[in-house]
Amino acid sequence: MYLPILMYKRKLKLLFRRLIRKDKIDDATVSKWRNWDKYSLDVVRTPALSVHIDKALPSEPPEGITYEFGPSGYITRGKNLEYCVIYTPRRGFNNYCHWTLNEIPLMLLALHSGAKNIVFPDAILNANSAFQVRWLEMLTKYFPEQNIVPLSSLAEGTDGMVPVNHESSSSNRPIGKCAYRHYHNGRATPYSITALDEFKSRFRTSELQMPKRFYIKRKRARLRNESAVHDLLRSHGFHLVDTADLTLDEQVQLFSNADFIIGCHGAGLVNTIFCEAGTRVIEIGDVDMIYPSYIDGIVIPGVKATRTFFHLLSQMKKLAYTFVESHKYVANVHELEAMISE
Repeated sequence: MYLPILMYKRKLKLLFRRLIRKDKIDDATVSKWRNWDKYSLDVVRTPALSVHIDKALPSEPPEGITYEFGPSGYITRGKNLEYCVIYTPRRGFNNYCHWTLNEIPLMLLALHSGAKNIVFPDAILNANSAFQVRWLEMLTKYFPEQNIVPLSSLAEGTDGMVPVNHESSSSNRPIGKCAYRHYHNGRATPYSITALDEFKSRFRTSELQMPKRFYIKRKRARLRNESAVHDLLRSHGFHLVDTADLTLDEQVQLFSNADFIIGCHGAGLVNTIFCEAGTRVIEIGDVDMIYPSYIDGIVIPGVKATRTFFHLLSQMKKLAYTFVESHKYVANVHELEAMISE
């Protein structure tokens, strides 16, 4: 009577150990293929680049910050170049920001590799958010010659190419006053900016009248004086836009044609990667909105991104970027008005 129960418990224990072991393997895979200072590329598509941004935010050191991006391209495993394989998605890939800046550049790298068989992780192919489904539809449409297959169908030990978009580092070298490895993964890279600029014209153009200047509002307002901010912006000809109400195509069209964008720190500002050079961007951020557990660029490991996230993106896109710091979720409308009127 007790033997079957004992055997069942042992099976559960073995299964649990396998799951733990699988998680550890996945962690190792992420570390191996996503940290650009761990290996050199066999094929370089975008060369290494340094990007300097002058101090604009309270969190940045007086001398500004210089980011060093490694090259983007491919690692070749063996002589079989018929396969290009993305081994793992980034954690949190269902987040709009992570999907846009982490996964899409890797997928575009793979599809531009020239390999006949493009291998995506099953989790990516099974993604079901509207923006993910639309992206997958677009990639399938514009790369019909490639055979996109799930990673689970790939025979173990298959040789091929591995695409690398150098968006993160495990290096202890300093950037500002902290180590590279403490900085947030998934920042825009020179390759991701170039790739998305080239691809954005393929999205559908909506018949909707898209405003040239707008404020990115959220269904749950972050600012305590949101209504006062709305009144101020309306008086200066700004529209209020909730990007969650728009399709992916409409978001691309909206930001591509914008002249002036204002928004609180958040995923909506990731769409500035679709903007044209010269677009004005004002980011509003409160201490609690962006978890800046640092002074002058010092970051506590494991805590979220610094305020340089969209500052860096704007610098590489040549956008006219400004930051307004709110206090206890109250934006200074007089400071905001002065910036709008400049």
